[in-house]
Amino acid sequence: MKFIEDIARFSLLVPVFLLFFIKKKDKNSQVLFYFFIFVLAHQIIYNSLVNRGINLANLFNLFYTPAEFFFTALYLKLSLYNKNYKKTIDYLTIIFFSSWIVFLIISGSEQNLSYIRAFAYSLIIFFCIAYYFEQMNDPRTVFIYRERAFWAVSGFFLFAAGTFFIFLYDQFSTHVEGFLQQYVYIHALFFIIRNLFFSVSLFINRNKLIMKNVSLSP
Repeated sequence: MKFIEDIARFSLLVPVFLLFFIKKKDKNSQVLFYFFIFVLAHQIIYNSLVNRGINLANLFNLFYTPAEFFFTALYLKLSLYNKNYKKTIDYLTIIFFSSWIVFLIISGSEQNLSYIRAFAYSLIIFFCIAYYFEQMNDPRTVFIYRERAFWAVSGFFLFAAGTFFIFLYDQFSTHVEGFLQQYVYIHALFFIIRNLFFSVSLFINRNKLIMKNVSLSP
């Protein structure tokens, strides 16, 4: 189990390494870069806090989900062109953070964090579907897979969809035999997939095959 966790951690270094070779980073790439740095810093700090006391580590972990949601929502907002979609992300982001603050005041425990994670990932899935819908109705490239954002958004989507249920049922982990092992494997697998999709997005040359003023919507 530790082996797959180590692979997942090292997989994050691949897109970070690739980003250092991109001289001119667009806003999307900058968001990804800061997101990677945040995840790396979180892993280092969390592991060090675990050695000092699990309660302190769990308290620190409460702030991971809203930070992860912020970076993801920001990236998706930058990837969209439709102003109404962008406003929807803004409104839902405000609702999410308001809900998180209420959760923190009422509960404030790691044990019930699965609900807020599930809520965050359900919103991320919705944002990603909005991106795909926009691409189908108002494509900006000849082939969608030639767009950097497509691979990064797909990485966010697969991770959110793949880990949604394990986070939702995380609170019951102590009552289900073998849940922790499945949790680690599933989370690590989709974490690796997300980082691979991020890495692919950094190879894409977005200046090629651009479509202008083309819409498939009636």
